[in-house]
Amino acid sequence: MRYDIGQFQGAIMPPCNVVLTEHHQQVIAQLLETGRYQNASEIVGDALRLICPGRHHQDHCLYG
Repeated sequence: MRYDIGQFQGAIMPPCNVVLTEHHQQVIAQLLETGRYQNASEIVGDALRLICPGRHHQDHCLYG
């Protein structure tokens, strides 16, 4: 399954296609069912904030 990821923290970004494993598709579906998230973009945004610390994660998202 492909998800179009295009909006994080209210900032509009160019669309980005993401290909997920079956397991990750199930995780996203389960998270959407909880009602906490409205779409896959919100889930991916939260996940990126976990691995990219700092308010402006695009400036700090380097592994090292």
